[in-house]
Amino acid sequence: MPVETWTKQKLLEESLEDFIMTRIDFDRVQKKLVSFCVLQIHSQRESK
Repeated sequence: MPVETWTKQKLLEESLEDFIMTRIDFDRVQKKLVSFCVLQIHSQRESK
């Protein structure tokens, strides 16, 4: 089963520590989605 994988990362605001990452695995032969994942990373900052 030949599966193609796409990943994308998008920064949230101006921080390099907060972002959303997506991953898609797609079977082009059967024309169906194999897997899909969304991950959001957020780091809390200390108030100064």
